[in-house]
Amino acid sequence: MRQPGEDFQDDIDDTLPLNTRQGNKDWRAAQEAARQAAARHAEQDDTWEDENRRHAYSDASYATKRPHKKRSCLGRLIRLALVLCLVGIIALIGNLYFWDQKKQDLPVPAAADGNVLDPIDKDLLFLLAGVDDTGTGEPQRTDTLLLVRYDFSDGRLIGLSIPRDSRVFVRGKRDKINHAHAYGGITLTMQTIRDFLGIDLDYYMEVDYDTVKSVVDAVGGVRYNVPQEAQPVPGEIFHTGNHVLNGDETLSFLRHRQGYKNGDIDRVKAQQAFLKETAHQVASPLNIWRMPFVLKAIQDHAKTNIPALPLLSKAPGVLFTGLPEMEMHTIPGHGQTIGGLSYYVPDKKGTKQMVRKLLGPFMQR
Repeated sequence: MRQPGEDFQDDIDDTLPLNTRQGNKDWRAAQEAARQAAARHAEQDDTWEDENRRHAYSDASYATKRPHKKRSCLGRLIRLALVLCLVGIIALIGNLYFWDQKKQDLPVPAAADGNVLDPIDKDLLFLLAGVDDTGTGEPQRTDTLLLVRYDFSDGRLIGLSIPRDSRVFVRGKRDKINHAHAYGGITLTMQTIRDFLGIDLDYYMEVDYDTVKSVVDAVGGVRYNVPQEAQPVPGEIFHTGNHVLNGDETLSFLRHRQGYKNGDIDRVKAQQAFLKETAHQVASPLNIWRMPFVLKAIQDHAKTNIPALPLLSKAPGVLFTGLPEMEMHTIPGHGQTIGGLSYYVPDKKGTKQMVRKLLGPFMQR
């Protein structure tokens, strides 16, 4: 059936020559083909636009969901870290609690005189006693005697060395102070120092060379510049110069006695310098992850009556900022041969002044 206008156009075409009519039909066919092609292109454009919109939506959805997944993973990691920290803190508190319980049976210094252990608050004074274990089974003498005071209120750290050959009263007779340990262990050593310096000394940490070796190895060695005057002799395994000493090398260096111009006094100074550097490196924030190993080394080898739990609240400041610079001092005096034996004779007046200056709050008289 003809559409409106088609009859008129066909009637006109019928009056035209044949070739002209054929040309008009071809022209209309071309127009129809062009219209259909345009319709198909328009349909494809709509399809591409819909597809682009879907991709855009998908990308936007991905962009919004991806960070959410990252935030979720980060949150889980943070929660896991907090849980592990909490478990670690609880385990540490339990460990220190049972360690402190074992110390309850240790003798109280000067208990016969009515002394009781003062609680640790803003100030701590203790004796660091290094015992020279010769391995012969003989009574052990102290090789190192160092009074350590840590004033938590102002962050002051003080070390006061007592030369091992100091001539003092031991059980009522003049003797070398390091013999007190051979006569009566750490109890007599503490009593002797209390009487010698007139101080209220309650706490101690007794270490042997195995303790030193274990602590040094636990911290991964100690970098130290061994002085040239401490030239090793046959059998000693340390070397002079700046390098990292392991536990065995540390023991060899600390036992070294030859080459010091002023004998035992210079040896004490060398030990002080090494101890100072060791404490600085052990308490470095970079070694926080090594602290459990250091603590275990101390628990396994050292003997101490210092309660650990009261110090726990002060530990974070030390771990994250490190120990303050330690002030090192030595009891004043001079070397002297008496009865064919070498002694270190303390200067009474100078000693009293030094004790009052450095350990004033702990003086008894």
